[in-house]
Amino acid sequence: MGPNKHVVYNIRGWDSLGDINILRRFREFYLFKEVLFKRYPGLYIPPIPPKKKNGNKIAEFVHERRFFLNMFLQTICKTMYLSKTPELQVFIRP
Repeated sequence: MGPNKHVVYNIRGWDSLGDINILRRFREFYLFKEVLFKRYPGLYIPPIPPKKKNGNKIAEFVHERRFFLNMFLQTICKTMYLSKTPELQVFIRP
């Protein structure tokens, strides 16, 4: 990661369609959460860390954000009504 590059987070796992290995930016996680929130009003959508403009490439911050983004995806995958959505498949597939 260079000084002007963005941080990407690797999503790895598997589901009934096979292996998952894709890179996503925080912005994509944020948009994914917003889509779920708008398409499924009234349902619990797990939180993600807030946006941060400065210091978002510091190793400690990236490590902490990765942890919470991982929890976000794990919660979605463990929640029956969210784990079956087409939006999740679009997010985790290339």
